[in-house]
Order: sequence, then C-alpha cells, then structure tokens
Amino acid sequence: MFHMKQLTKEALALFDSFVEILLKWNEKINLTSYNRDELYKIALPDCYSMVLLLNHLKINEVLDLGTGYGMPGLVLKMLNKNIKITLLDASQKKVAFLEYVSRILDIDVSICQKRLPDKNFNKSFKCIISKASMEEEKLLKITKNLLDENGWLLYYAGNKGPVKDSVLKVVGAIHYKRADGSFSNIIIRKKIC
Repeated sequence: MFHMKQLTKEALALFDSFVEILLKWNEKINLTSYNRDELYKIALPDCYSMVLLLNHLKINEVLDLGTGYGMPGLVLKMLNKNIKITLLDASQKKVAFLEYVSRILDIDVSICQKRLPDKNFNKSFKCIISKASMEEEKLLKITKNLLDENGWLLYYAGNKGPVKDSVLKVVGAIHYKRADGSFSNIIIRKKIC
C-alpha cells in the first residue's frame, strides 16, 4: 500500500503546489471531479504505482494519452525527473492548464493538443500510458499505430477483464490498494508484430 513517506520532499512539495494550482483553476473551469483528499488518496497512489511499473520495465519515455489535467503523466514527471513525458489531450482548456502549470512549476514535459486518431500525427512511442476514460477497444485501436514494435501499453482499468487482442497482448496486470482503501488495476500490454 502507498504511503506519503515513499515520496521525496521535493516531489511532495511539487505535488502540493500542483494541487493548489489545479484546485484554483478547477473553480473556473472543470478539470477534475476529484477533491483535495481524493487527489492525495486516489490520484497520487495511482501515479506512484505507474512510476514503479515504468521503473521495473526500464521505460524512460512515454506518451500520456488523454492526460486531462496531467494524471498520470505530469505527476509521473514530478515523481521521476529522468522520465521523458509527452502529454496529449484534445481539450484546449486542459492543454492551457498543462502549459501554465508546467511553466509555473518548471516541469519539463512536451504538450500536444490533438484528437486521435489523426492521420497527420505520425509519431511513434515505446510506451503509451492512459488513465483516460474511453472504451478499451477504442484505446487499443488508437494506440496500435502509435506504438513502436514491441512497445508497451499501460492503462488503468476497472475490475472487468481485458478484451483480447492479437496485436496488443496482455502480458500482466497489477492490482493494488490505494491510500483511501479502494483498489485499482493497471493492465500491461505489449505490441506483438
């Protein structure tokens, strides 16, 4: 189970500042339904679990697809400065927030406003992560063309079993307990060409 003591003082201070900015912006534009307590007890443990998984898989470059207000990608960068993060979201207001908070807190991330699939977006990535609330089939369809050969797709999922796919094979899953006592899952897929 996650505990705040696992974070460095610097990472926790950065996250505290991020939460303050997020909640202030959230009063004017809807970025998240999480309150302060949920950000610390649900969102932060989810991000920490993803950092541990990325470290275990020795992945140091990711695309956060549908990042929204920066979960998990922006927070991953706060927790691990060595990781290269690209944040992608279709919402102009969310991208404006990400640009502002990354500038104010001096967090080095790439930010892209794009709705996928998009034929003009022809980048590829070794790893894609997602906490976005889209149907799993849609997520798989979108990520197939964005992943490098033998690339990884890591995403948060409910308790429903993952769908079968011949290209993006399920190679594992992590089930963990959050600080609020609830549980979450990360599905681990690898692109098999």
